[in-house]
Amino acid sequence: MPLPSSPTHRPTDTPVASPTGTSTPLPTTTPTPSETPLPNIETFSIGNSVEGRPILATRYGLGPNSIILAGAIHGFEKNTARLVEELQIGLDGQVPDGWRIYLIPILNPDGYANGTRWNANFVDLNRNWDTPNWSRDTCYDQAQLIPGGGGTQPFSEPETIAFSTWLLSLAAMTGSPPMVISYHAYHEGGLVLPGYLATGAAWITYPPAAEFGMRYASASGYPYSETWPYCPMTGELSNWCAENGIPCLLVELHADQVLTQPEILLHQQAILESTKP
Repeated sequence: MPLPSSPTHRPTDTPVASPTGTSTPLPTTTPTPSETPLPNIETFSIGNSVEGRPILATRYGLGPNSIILAGAIHGFEKNTARLVEELQIGLDGQVPDGWRIYLIPILNPDGYANGTRWNANFVDLNRNWDTPNWSRDTCYDQAQLIPGGGGTQPFSEPETIAFSTWLLSLAAMTGSPPMVISYHAYHEGGLVLPGYLATGAAWITYPPAAEFGMRYASASGYPYSETWPYCPMTGELSNWCAENGIPCLLVELHADQVLTQPEILLHQQAILESTKP
């Protein structure tokens, strides 16, 4: 699915993929990875929010396989950002051979700063992706309808443009699709939902995401489910990922509070288990 024009900020280790899927050369003033060895740890911005805040990512490791841990796509779910920050501390130096781990604590920096679910344009960034079931109006909190919650069109928001373009660029650079975990809060008892393909009102679970999800659920102790029992989700990240061959999980934390250290260690172990052959 073609993307709108991409944002100006890009990870320094990733070439930019154009909307047509062809590679756009990096500026001549920027050395390519083949010219300059990358550091084992790097922090960079993948783009900016509506209000100009950077969306920061930190990479550990240089392997060809990638896993991305992302928090606070809904700005008021602040414990998800804290979890990713704690995982960043715990996973430092524990990156498995052949892997690189990217940590993005805050995908929605404006919503995080303002204490809202939505970004500064009052758009739900987990309803703004270019999926077969994208809808301008979205469902929230089981029955409440949010007019315009999906944006004026798919990828109307700079945050979703930045993240989607970066994901495709990363896949093109490494030659394999990254694995993505988007943390949310909360669902009582926790929940692991795999990415899916949307056919009308039906969900078809994406098999690589299902395998990923079952391993994560087993290691974390969270229930695994292929259905969402509440109102329909449209224009969702994990649906877009599946449509583009990217295994993605939506992981609902079991509480809306900061997790304890033992609980954080369970998620850390689940991530490491997910990278095993």
